Amino acid sequence: MLNKFPEKLTLLRKHYGLSQGDVATKINVKFTDYMNWENGNSIPSISNIRKLSVLFGVPVETFIDNRKVIELPEVKVVPQVQPQQPTTKQKPDETVKADTIHTQRVNSVKNDLGSTRVMDAGKIKTAAKVTEPKETKKEDNQKNRKKISYAIMAGCLVAVVVVIAIILRFTTGGKSGFTVETSDLNRIAEGDTFTLFINKNNSLEVYGDFQYKNEFQDVVQVSAYGSHAVGLKKDGTVVTTDKNEEVAKWKNIKAIAAGKDHTVGLTNDGKVVCAGSDLACQVSDWSDVDSIYAGDDVTFAIVNGQVKVSGNSANFSAVSDAKKLAIGDSQVLVLKKDGSVSAVSLKGNSTSDVSSWTKVSSIAVGKNYVVGVHEDGTVSAVSDDKDLKEAVEAWTDVKYIAAYDDTLVAFNRSGKMYGYGDNSSNQYDNSFKSDAKKLSQVKNITFTVTTANVNIAWDPVENADYYELTVNTNPITEHKNIISNSDSIASSSLKDGETYVVTITAHSKKEDKYKTSEKTSINFAYNAKTVQLNSPTDITATGLQNAWHFAWSPVENADKYNISIDGTVAASNVDGTSVTIDGISFAEGSEHEISITALSSNPAYTESVPTKAKMKYTISKGKIKVNLEKPDGSGAGSKTYELNVGSYYVQNIIKPSDIPNGYKLPQEPVSAEVMNGQTTEVTIKLEAN
Repeated sequence: MLNKFPEKLTLLRKHYGLSQGDVATKINVKFTDYMNWENGNSIPSISNIRKLSVLFGVPVETFIDNRKVIELPEVKVVPQVQPQQPTTKQKPDETVKADTIHTQRVNSVKNDLGSTRVMDAGKIKTAAKVTEPKETKKEDNQKNRKKISYAIMAGCLVAVVVVIAIILRFTTGGKSGFTVETSDLNRIAEGDTFTLFINKNNSLEVYGDFQYKNEFQDVVQVSAYGSHAVGLKKDGTVVTTDKNEEVAKWKNIKAIAAGKDHTVGLTNDGKVVCAGSDLACQVSDWSDVDSIYAGDDVTFAIVNGQVKVSGNSANFSAVSDAKKLAIGDSQVLVLKKDGSVSAVSLKGNSTSDVSSWTKVSSIAVGKNYVVGVHEDGTVSAVSDDKDLKEAVEAWTDVKYIAAYDDTLVAFNRSGKMYGYGDNSSNQYDNSFKSDAKKLSQVKNITFTVTTANVNIAWDPVENADYYELTVNTNPITEHKNIISNSDSIASSSLKDGETYVVTITAHSKKEDKYKTSEKTSINFAYNAKTVQLNSPTDITATGLQNAWHFAWSPVENADKYNISIDGTVAASNVDGTSVTIDGISFAEGSEHEISITALSSNPAYTESVPTKAKMKYTISKGKIKVNLEKPDGSGAGSKTYELNVGSYYVQNIIKPSDIPNGYKLPQEPVSAEVMNGQTTEVTIKLEAN
């Protein structure tokens, strides 16, 4: 069993600083196959295990024997030594020995540390045999004087360099001097409960529920996805809300991206570092990267206008000249260098049609919408939500925009904020509305009580597009986006005799022109309205042996019934519209008063007036006609019997004297139902004696 194989394989790979893609390439297997080995979804063939043992310098038994504890080989740089040229022709090796493979492997893993060059021994001997021609003493003196001059000059140069280094160390505190300046890159970020924005004064503004204000105050870039946020500081270091220790060690980072469960950084030399999701972090071989982006378990990069992806199989082969990306859960917007925009599906879903957009400078993707900011500051939107489209396309002079799920925020060139959608955590404050006119308060609130609901109405407010209503029930009743000037709440959420506070505010979608109205609150005393149920009708009674069966028509809104006989409750809370009462000992033909009452579990309805009727207890009877047949199918006579209503076995009804000589009843029981006042006909096939 290879149940410990995945963890051993992962440990060795990380020990050598290799990505999953690196190992797959070195042993010539598909990346997905290797990924499945580490994930434990499949196991490699014995030939591939041998390749892995050679690559990592461990015995094959280490992988296949769960009892063996892995011993990590020492990672060292092995010098590349050029062999001496042979004096005679030698036959070259046609196979690669394990030692050679291991040396190549270690050197490839650690090639960033450099290698030591060793001169060929034969060349050293040859060089030793070379002698310079003799020169005159005068020439020797001249050369010596030149050497001394060069040495003095070199010494002075070294001294100057040392002095400069010392000055730089004391003036810069020993830092590398790498800095990141605030630019238009990553100035705004939208999370699930917060908005982060670096304003024109290069200060961080925080809106909504964000617990890391102090850690992020001095950042020059921000990025967010869901609850995860990342900030880039001026010195090229990174801070995250998940306080990832690996990320905290990063240096010389010039751009960042936050995914759902991972953090991505772009180094100053165009490489990509990643921490978190293994699936999204297959980026170690990326180089010359222009920009980076992240989403839910996926990472993107733009390299010379082409899009690279880790963690998703989305096809970006048709994309060229890419400038920016905006990442959503199901699609990616691609802003091209010419200002046009296209959309690529991440999960095989349909994409938004943005083919008509031109001269776009910024893009964002929300839950069910996409937006683009044009160079002139106007906004275009594609969404089934007509209200969203109308609202955001009224925004002007927009510079920065961000979206997450149902929340969309933007800032114009003056630093004023726009917002649309979910604002449950105060992710935006619509500061641009400071010059807007406040809507009038809601007036003339009225209530109409029914058994099921309380209907609330009010006068419409001029320029209001929707209303918000709250009632201090437990839990609180809150209705948003009410497009008419009326609403209703269920009576079941209210208690009879209680007083409730009803609050209504008016809102406008044109938030740059009209601000939300003042709240209008009014006390409402709830008195439950009840309706008496109708009385049952169409009562029927069927007398049975020692029992009495009753039936009636259903009553609207009733779900229970009580039945009394002669003033005594015989059955209560009966489901349905019939009941059989057993234990009847009345004399046949005796008269009795039957009473049936309808009930409801809904407090809005009270019990009905009882329906009373005089009925005689008469045992109902019916008839059974038994037809007899001989084994050959010919008739053998028939006989009719009068019986009480009920179920019977025919063998128990028919008399032996009614059976023709030479025949008998079948042993298999035959049942028959006796109906009130009816004749039931049944056929019995006799057997020969």
